[in-house]
Amino acid sequence: MNRRPTSNWPAPIRPLTRRSKPATPHRGRRILALVAAIAVVELTYTAQRYIGSTYKPFEMFLLSGVLYMIMIYGVGKGISWLDRKARIT
Repeated sequence: MNRRPTSNWPAPIRPLTRRSKPATPHRGRRILALVAAIAVVELTYTAQRYIGSTYKPFEMFLLSGVLYMIMIYGVGKGISWLDRKARIT
């Protein structure tokens, strides 16, 4: 019975050489949360500035909400695309 070793590396180093899934889902959630926090503050501030000049609060906050949803959806899809590209099988 001639058993072939699974790896030529010593035992303490062997777990570090194994392939594993990348940690992008956690990183992606953090990036998405950061983008969401920055976006809501900036969009609200910009909407308030335009409300001061146009006196149309409903339209401005509705527009900023739509822009926020489009931006977060795009960033989320981009992160999931990067996660799929970085996945090691």
